Amino acid sequence: MMNKTREHIACHGTIMETLKYCIDNSILYFQLSSTVSTARVKTLEVDLRDGSLRILTLDALPSDSLPALGIMGLMKLEGGAVLVLITKAKKVCSIPHPVFKVMATQLITHEKVKKTFKDVRLACLLHEALDVRTYGQHMYFSYRTDLTRSMQSSFNKAQQTAAPLDGNDKRLRQHVPVSKSFLAYLWNRVDRRFVFNLGILQPFEDAGVQAFTIPVIVGYVGQVPNPHFRNSLCTQLKGETPPAAGPSASCETKMTGSIKMKECSGSLAHGSHHNQVEGCITLVARMEVMRCGTRLWRKGLDLKGNNAHTFEVEQMLSIQGQRDMLHFSHLQVRGSIPALWSQPPNILLSPPASASRDKNMQESAFKLFTDRMLQSYQEIVLMHVPVKHVEDQYMNLLMRSLVEHEAHNRSTTNERAALQCSSSHSSITLLLAGEGVYGCEGLKGMQLVSSRSRLDKLWKLQLEEHVRRHGYFSATSVKDSGESVSTGNSPGGRSDLGSAPSTSDAIDLAVGHSQELGKGGTQSAAAGDQSCTNIDASQSYDMLDLRQQGLQSGVLHCSCWDAVDESLAVQQLVGIHVLEQQLREAGLLDVHASIHEEYPEVEEAVRTLWNHLGNITSDQVSGLGSLAGPAVKTGGDLPAWAWVGNHYFALERWFHGAFLDARKQDAIDLVTGAFKYVSPGPSLATQEHNYGALQIGALLGAWGLLQVLFAAWYRWTELSYLVSGVLLPLSVGFTLLGYVLSKGSAYVEQPQLCMQLLRPGMTE
Repeated sequence: MMNKTREHIACHGTIMETLKYCIDNSILYFQLSSTVSTARVKTLEVDLRDGSLRILTLDALPSDSLPALGIMGLMKLEGGAVLVLITKAKKVCSIPHPVFKVMATQLITHEKVKKTFKDVRLACLLHEALDVRTYGQHMYFSYRTDLTRSMQSSFNKAQQTAAPLDGNDKRLRQHVPVSKSFLAYLWNRVDRRFVFNLGILQPFEDAGVQAFTIPVIVGYVGQVPNPHFRNSLCTQLKGETPPAAGPSASCETKMTGSIKMKECSGSLAHGSHHNQVEGCITLVARMEVMRCGTRLWRKGLDLKGNNAHTFEVEQMLSIQGQRDMLHFSHLQVRGSIPALWSQPPNILLSPPASASRDKNMQESAFKLFTDRMLQSYQEIVLMHVPVKHVEDQYMNLLMRSLVEHEAHNRSTTNERAALQCSSSHSSITLLLAGEGVYGCEGLKGMQLVSSRSRLDKLWKLQLEEHVRRHGYFSATSVKDSGESVSTGNSPGGRSDLGSAPSTSDAIDLAVGHSQELGKGGTQSAAAGDQSCTNIDASQSYDMLDLRQQGLQSGVLHCSCWDAVDESLAVQQLVGIHVLEQQLREAGLLDVHASIHEEYPEVEEAVRTLWNHLGNITSDQVSGLGSLAGPAVKTGGDLPAWAWVGNHYFALERWFHGAFLDARKQDAIDLVTGAFKYVSPGPSLATQEHNYGALQIGALLGAWGLLQVLFAAWYRWTELSYLVSGVLLPLSVGFTLLGYVLSKGSAYVEQPQLCMQLLRPGMTE
């Protein structure tokens, strides 16, 4: 099994940083799979008795050692430790290196853990949190690509940690010592806000051995691998500058490229033959873990300025050239309404919300939130999509007050005064969707975003100015022509973490999108070569070889009541328009044309990608897909049947929030580190679903109403029937329902680990 697995994950003699391990009683020894059998190598020792970790220098493990794709974390309990391994993964795309979705995990526990009731409960909760059959369905990782950072952030980080080769070479190169691994340098660059397994990785960080572990994100990674574009100017663009459009037009250096053209055929050919350009569109959503959780158990800000349900969404476009590639990246953020508020579930379909009345505390939390956002994105535009809640009017007023207060405070500082000299707009802007837009005023929620015409008005009258001003990241990368310098010290002959191997050295862990790791299948060397070339060769580039052309100078933060539906529709609207601007800058779309007219197949594929992203992120937060999915897939026009389906999904969400999300919230808090284990640990009580009275009351009420219809239809007037068949079930049913509703949250399952995070800064 081990030999087959190693053959399966090998390509061109280079093995990714997968692991092999052996177990000696309660001690596990881990080594990189690429170690030579005759050498003494660095070995990670994990003692499950007390969770201690240390690095040893031992002989290479035998060839029949057990395989693992990576270590996900360790949790120390009273009776011992629990180690989490990734045992199976599926390749989903390359950006530019392979990205994998976790398909299976394994927990290795000490024997004493199984004998302690409290430890067993916590271990079971950890298992549910990381099991793809329960709560761990949307976890992704990569051995080479930093999934926690956007392309612009990765580029900036690479520049900060690199040094120039010489005075005449503008390219940068970071030298990686022989003793260091790619994962070690990956850990030096990750953005900890998006590392999902941050809590269970803490023991490895404390011991300084995180290079043996893998940072995992939760969210979505999807790709349209081969969209075809036509050169709108019918020129070869060899060395000339395409006509710039959109935000990058303000840059001094315009995008240049050597685009490789092909003759268009099939459905893409309209009339005469057009030159065809190949590209790749990727969508990545990464969840921030500082205040993540389920739909109702986490809302708004905490006292440190962390916002609930925050997802950073990045849309990337790469266009294949003959000598180089063009790269574009655009970032958006979505999250809960950034204020101190909560909406704990009760038995009602729409639980009441409450916000902190402490003005100073609200302003302090909002200031910390804006400080973090401005540090990461330079400028923020807060767009809030109102919904049909009575409390929404108060939230709108609260947001206005917070934004005006923060903008006023920043305008009085010397730093803001200096900024005003070169900019006439505020670094913090609040937009209420539909406000002042003819035909959209008074509309809320899905009514506002379920029409293509209304979305077009939102774009033209509210969003376009800000999105164009912010711009997007753009760069070119030159294919390796033998000029780049390599120390030869790192795997694959490249010296930087962000660098990709050349075409002949491309590394892949799976064949195609459906092949899974860890199945033990074999493949021939020729098949592996072909797989690597087809998938990775067109996208291989060194992050430090990128020639920056434009930077994104701000971000749109979209919020709505649940942060899952209306926000998706707005972000998809922005993503499509930004894609049009990028195609115009690359010379692949006429200034007056739209992607809907020129590339309907590409538009449909991108909308489908956004629909998938919405369903995945909504499932992570609410346990179900997004209600805005049909509107996103059709570009804004919501089919009539979708309204019926949305009401059904709303009932399902209510059930999840009242009876299922509490345990999921505990599982998330355990993995992300929101819950800090202190011996002897909490005693998790078994919570039985307490909705028997609700079910009986609803059934009796429904039966009574049905009897009323029968009596009216058949004109039954017998007193005995009316009493026994109608009045009795109606009275008993509605009495039970009234009793349940009066008790409210007493019938709702509650989290047991971090209830203090439900209402930060608020009293009961």
